[in-house]
Amino acid sequence: MQNDFGYQVKYFRPPHGRFQLVTNRLLKKNNLKNVMWSLLTYDYKNNFELVKFAVTNFLKKDSIVVLHDSNKSKQIIKDAISVIIEEADKKNFTFGEPSECLK
Repeated sequence: MQNDFGYQVKYFRPPHGRFQLVTNRLLKKNNLKNVMWSLLTYDYKNNFELVKFAVTNFLKKDSIVVLHDSNKSKQIIKDAISVIIEEADKKNFTFGEPSECLK
């Protein structure tokens, strides 16, 4: 599925992680792979300390981290991303494509 930004969309996460009967049909129709997260940062609670706790305690190799682009998280999103990068660096993890984590 091509988007307006010129790259191919391959992956989809249903809103709120809710998979419905129609979701599978839409995934097949658009040739998308459903990808869920393995690390919920709780950024939507707008509490940076909670995000930091989640990331420092639960970030693992091949984690798929979910962040939210919402009014609830907009005040802490930059700090949340920074703490993820810092923790990944401490653990010598790298960032990659979802296909590298999906085994």
